[in-house]
Amino acid sequence: MEELNEKTTPIVGDFLDSKDKCRETKMIRDAYNNMDCMSGIYTPHYFHILGIIFFGILTTCFFGFLIGVFIFLMIRYPGVGGYIGLSIATVIVSFIWFCVMKNLNCGWRKVYFYKHNGKLVTIHYSKYLRYFGICLDNDKFYQYNFRKKSWKEERIKFGHFMGTYLLFPYYFSENAKYNKGLYKVKNKMKYGSKDRLTISSERDYEKRWQYHSFFKFEKDNLISIKCKRRYRCYTAPHGDSAIQFHYLRIKEINKVNCISVPKSFIDFCNEQEIEPPIECEHLHYVEEPFSLN
Repeated sequence: MEELNEKTTPIVGDFLDSKDKCRETKMIRDAYNNMDCMSGIYTPHYFHILGIIFFGILTTCFFGFLIGVFIFLMIRYPGVGGYIGLSIATVIVSFIWFCVMKNLNCGWRKVYFYKHNGKLVTIHYSKYLRYFGICLDNDKFYQYNFRKKSWKEERIKFGHFMGTYLLFPYYFSENAKYNKGLYKVKNKMKYGSKDRLTISSERDYEKRWQYHSFFKFEKDNLISIKCKRRYRCYTAPHGDSAIQFHYLRIKEINKVNCISVPKSFIDFCNEQEIEPPIECEHLHYVEEPFSLN
């Protein structure tokens, strides 16, 4: 393993079988090991953009129709009671529409990942959502509250969040990281147009959980990782009860992007007896008030 600043940088061998010599495993292993830093866009609850647009238009038309009916009834049947009741109904329907449209953003955020001094750091941020968080070793995630100017630890459940190893651990072998049982793994390779190659990895866990990962390469460069997590409920009519998608679109690899972090994170780490990431070419501590660029 490569030495970096007197400490060893974790490698993909920590969660991929080192004895697995097949081409697809080697491509994924090399993609991670050669990645010193990465910037991209992560969507924890992924839906295709066309599906979001279609559902958004359909929902808007439906709620618009309801509001139109309420307005017609107020004009057709005038009365104080009717005005009040239909006005309240219009406000409620508008609020529900707003909540539905807000949830269509799928929680996407920008991410920046880097390896330094034997540590892994993943930063999640979104100027539009006023969202900023740092994920450190052992998948400990700390989120910044812009209003209170404070930090808190957010609990990460495996299978619901992208941690310090990005989405790579979803490519499992029998001695994978987080392994708590026997897995049945199926790996496939599919070639597409424009020199694109998709490596899919499917595994079952205790016959209930199924994970399906898709690693997409273009000219041997990793450009995206998509993971599908399915819970098999045998009491359901069709055997499935829940499906969840994670999606990481990689924009740049090994291009340094210095991220500003509030200095209050150092004080928070000291209080929690956590080793904060040191300032380097990837990370710079700034005074508050803190704002995203």
